[in-house]
Amino acid sequence: MIQFHILGVLDLRTADGQELRSVLQQPKRVGVLAYLAVAAPRRFHRRDSLLALFWPELDQEHARAALRRALYFLRTELGAAAIGGRGEEEVGVAGEALWCDAVAFDEAIGAGNADRALALYRGTLLEGLHVAGASSEFQDWLDRERTRLRRTAAGAAASLASAAQSEGRVAEAVGWARRALELEPTDESSLQRLLSLLDRIGDRSAAIRTYDEFARRLAQDLELEPSAETRRLMESLRSRPEPPPSTESPAALPISHGTIAVLPFTMRGGASFAYLGEGMVDLLATRLDGAGEIRTVDPRALLHSLRRSGLETAESLGPEEGRNLAARLGAGRYLLGSILEAGGRLQVTASLYSLGGEVVASVRAAAAGEAGVFELVDELARQLLGAQRVGSGTRITRLAGLTTGSLDALKAYLRGERELRAGRYFDAMDEFQAAVDADASFALAYYRLAAAAAGCALAEVARAVSDQGFDHRSRLAPHDQLLFSAQRAWLHGAVSDAESLYGTITGAYPDDVEAWFHLGDLLFHSNPLRGRSAAEAREPFERVIRLVPDHLAAMVHLARIAAIEGRRGDMLSLIERTLQVSPDGDQALAMRALRAFAGENREAMAEIAAELQGARALTVAIAFADVALYAGNLPGAEMLARSFIQVARSPELRALCHILLAHLAVAGEDWKSALQELQRAETLDPAWGLEIRALFTS
Repeated sequence: MIQFHILGVLDLRTADGQELRSVLQQPKRVGVLAYLAVAAPRRFHRRDSLLALFWPELDQEHARAALRRALYFLRTELGAAAIGGRGEEEVGVAGEALWCDAVAFDEAIGAGNADRALALYRGTLLEGLHVAGASSEFQDWLDRERTRLRRTAAGAAASLASAAQSEGRVAEAVGWARRALELEPTDESSLQRLLSLLDRIGDRSAAIRTYDEFARRLAQDLELEPSAETRRLMESLRSRPEPPPSTESPAALPISHGTIAVLPFTMRGGASFAYLGEGMVDLLATRLDGAGEIRTVDPRALLHSLRRSGLETAESLGPEEGRNLAARLGAGRYLLGSILEAGGRLQVTASLYSLGGEVVASVRAAAAGEAGVFELVDELARQLLGAQRVGSGTRITRLAGLTTGSLDALKAYLRGERELRAGRYFDAMDEFQAAVDADASFALAYYRLAAAAAGCALAEVARAVSDQGFDHRSRLAPHDQLLFSAQRAWLHGAVSDAESLYGTITGAYPDDVEAWFHLGDLLFHSNPLRGRSAAEAREPFERVIRLVPDHLAAMVHLARIAAIEGRRGDMLSLIERTLQVSPDGDQALAMRALRAFAGENREAMAEIAAELQGARALTVAIAFADVALYAGNLPGAEMLARSFIQVARSPELRALCHILLAHLAVAGEDWKSALQELQRAETLDPAWGLEIRALFTS
């Protein structure tokens, strides 16, 4: 049967999965086919009506000839059975020969299957299609159908939200309510439902943020403000005392049926195989992501959310816990599995569930030993994709092709992922280096190694590693290729290209923690050099926090943005959160410096200055920037720099202090002092001093 997708993505394929590009390249014939498939009444349409819609400027004879050519072409490309007729004057699509997602959507709604309908509704009907020469009546029909389908989908999401709420699945209800508002972004009933649900689970800040975004959108698009009823609801939420912390967290994203949450597998067997339990999250997520229209939840966001839920081990995960976790992460399906090892042989079973609790697919695979783990994961993925009718006509890459064929490299990579998630960048570098040492073509490990090096402020190392791995990028999945390209563009100074790429990634993968963070990081550090505000980074960082509430680097940046914007209370709150999450981390001392110098607490300032004298040069530089740029305390920054000169343990650190003093002198327009400090820096580090001198004179 021909497969015709016209909701969100335009795709037309034969029964064996071959793309019918010859049809897709002709917008008018696509329009004719779509109209025949979707327009009411379904089945047959008079030729005269088609002439008026698609060839209004031609006379009767030429218009009929154009229609005959279009129908002949469609029958030739799709098969004679696809386009039928009734008498001489009626023509239609044969439902038994051509399946259309928009028709299936209406059928699912009619059958009361909202869950199935929303899995089919992936976006606007025939989005971006322009039919040259068509009548305004065709465009009017298309606009009406787009509105009808979108509103119907929003209503289906609202009904699922109500059902989930009535059954006590509040996190899932939040996800469906978000989907409803996403589909109808100016609908106040959808907004009110979502605000009430967010309030119920205690996420007052998300409710306020959602309302503010809605009000801003309403003002910009329609020059209106929310109704009095909505404003009263919001005022009530703002004025009530903050509720106690809820045991549930809201879904950060609207629920997507195309997204799968791969959960850690239970592991029974030898300790040497324990890495596979959590490792399956990375391996299967990498293997499934991008197959057809399947997306997988970012493993970093998933594992973090798992731990926040108090589910420390895979053994504590059952279908109910899996459903709640998947709903919070916006996934419409989730995978639970187990691994049994006996005598070195591996036996794996897994079940794919819908949020309604239905087992969508059950799969199993075996391997004679650890070396067979690649084929084992490939087999699991093949069965899962086959059960969802993904595979025919879809390019499916083997796991070893996406990652590595070396078991030693794979194990080092998985250890590096664990260290990177924990924020231990130097340890992560060691593991990723071991991975590329074991397999010099392991592109994903190079990408992660460059990310870890950048996190350690080793820019030159990061660039070199990124360049090495980029030569092997063809081994990556499309998602990771985009991330690699964005990372490399940024490392090489192509900021606008990197920003565009990260925007593309976050659009296609809205739960990608890494892409959102790097987009924010890029905007924060690069915008001031482009005449734009660093505060533009606030939204991407807030998206990171919604996905991973304890994301340390995002909280640090948000604290700095709060300082820039003069939101002292928010700054102090964010600093406190960072210190709770990582009291002894690399950023802790800098955050305490920002807090002390922003409040000009002399006792705390003296204490920080003393601690910084024993810190690494990188920590000193970060603290200085926080005090000078974000606390706005230039005298305090000068005091720090001068105190370090006497105790600096290396010429490089003393040079740094003189360079910092030179920057402060420039800020005060004291060019003579600035040049004197640069001369002192040049005696300690000639190259660095010369570089800064060139910067000052440019």
